[in-house]
Amino acid sequence: MSLLSVVVPAYNEADRLPASIVEMRRYLDSLGEDYEVLVVDDGSRDNTVEVVREAGRCWPQLQVIAQGVNLGKGGAVRTGMLAARGDLRLFSDADLSTPMEELAKLGFTQPRTGEWIELRAPLPQSLRDFLQQLASAAGESPARIDATLAPYL
Repeated sequence: MSLLSVVVPAYNEADRLPASIVEMRRYLDSLGEDYEVLVVDDGSRDNTVEVVREAGRCWPQLQVIAQGVNLGKGGAVRTGMLAARGDLRLFSDADLSTPMEELAKLGFTQPRTGEWIELRAPLPQSLRDFLQQLASAAGESPARIDATLAPYL
């Protein structure tokens, strides 16, 4: 089982992904931990799948999941999270609009089992408070609720 799973939803990202893949690998290799990167193609009309497969030939931790149809970002994230094997799961946009180095700023220097993290702008405090109450009522981890609902907010 991989320690860290990075899910990257992608729709028509063939031009952006090569640079992002290089940057993700540089950062993830520097951690010295086991990891996997799952690029979930969301029914792209360009050659996103081929670009990822080509990169994966020399990077065994990189996999592509081709959905075949466009289910939207939330659908791609869900597909990736369900396929991921890591104890710690996060997702990041294909353009790395939030750099991978931001993971350390979230305080997750030691991954905690069963948590999902989303690398994007933080939710407003009022919404975070609501999600924390929701998570407590459901007996669920606030980090998991936060990351699961965020694509729909």
